[in-house]
Amino acid sequence: MAKGCDSSWDFDYKSRVDALVDEGYTFIGRYLNHSAGVRNGLTVSEANRLSNAGVFICALYESDSGTSISHFTRSNGIADAREAISLAEDLGSFPCLILFVQFLVSY
Repeated sequence: MAKGCDSSWDFDYKSRVDALVDEGYTFIGRYLNHSAGVRNGLTVSEANRLSNAGVFICALYESDSGTSISHFTRSNGIADAREAISLAEDLGSFPCLILFVQFLVSY
C-alpha cells in the first residue's frame, strides 16, 4: 500500500524531500494556495523537487473566503474550483498531479 501525507508547509529543501523519501512516502498532499500563518502554497521549484524524487503530488485547495455553511453555494463552489484550476495550471504539468478541492465548514 502506498504511504502518503499532507503538509501545509513546503518541501522546497532537498533535506525535507530526502527525509520524506527515506521514510517510504510515495505521495504528498500540498496546498496550491498560500495563507499567511496557516500554509505555504506549492511552488514550481517544490513540485519539481518532489517529482524528481519520485514523490507524487496531490494538489489541495482550500478556500479562504469562508467556512460558514452559508458560504457553500453553487456559485461559490464554481468560483473556488476555477481558482484551484488556475493555480494548478500556473504550476505546469507534473506526473500524477491530482487536484482536490477541500472544504472546511464551521458549524
